[in-house]
Amino acid sequence: MASTDIKRAPLSALLGTAGASLSSAQADLGIGVGVSSGMLMSDATLEIKAAISRSSNGELEVEPLSSAHLNGALNASAVSTIRVNFVATASAPTLAADNTPAHPPVRSREEIIKIFRERDDLQRLEKIMGELDIHASYLSENKRWLVKATDPRGQLIREQLIMD
Repeated sequence: MASTDIKRAPLSALLGTAGASLSSAQADLGIGVGVSSGMLMSDATLEIKAAISRSSNGELEVEPLSSAHLNGALNASAVSTIRVNFVATASAPTLAADNTPAHPPVRSREEIIKIFRERDDLQRLEKIMGELDIHASYLSENKRWLVKATDPRGQLIREQLIMD
């Protein structure tokens, strides 16, 4: 019988399971049962310190650090920090019969983009990557703005929900 290293897990499996857990937690908080959207998670961050390696088929694997690792002669350069930001997105906004949002926004698109651009993390990203394209969409059903920052090639760099 072939032995398997049960200490390691494919990174994709870890992220998929973490995303499913967050989705389940979100459902448990009351989505679909009338709980105010202001009481629900709009984003969450998962940060893990682990050893990263590649499997024989080239897939990234993670191995959690145990106290034995930390007390032993662990090479600090072999430790990686994995930070995953989960951002909740909403479905298309509900429109009234005359095709206007059910709950019109209080703040303008320009004001929301200005607030987003003033974030420290976005300013640091723009120093590294150059000016990012910022797009804001109002989600009237949730009374929130979905704001996306993309690079000049259109690749998503940052996404955030902002309360109106």
